[in-house]
Amino acid sequence: MTSSRTLITANAGCGKTFNLANRVIGWMVQQHRLHDDIGIDGLLAATFTRKAAGEILERILLHLAKAVLDDEALDRYRETMALEP
Repeated sequence: MTSSRTLITANAGCGKTFNLANRVIGWMVQQHRLHDDIGIDGLLAATFTRKAAGEILERILLHLAKAVLDDEALDRYRETMALEP
């Protein structure tokens, strides 16, 4: 199994949570395409507080819901999700 590591660092308000949420979703899609399994047990997203971890989870769920319900939202997310059109 190959592993990929990404570190996202930036000042507050620069879109880290937005990008991290979309990268997680893109990673899950890739895992499903390659292995027919999301493979979530192989994912680690670390942050400094429980509040920040909750915000990341909330953003992932929000982006998934919006992408399913709104084609324009999916188009906005697609670039950072690394999904093919």
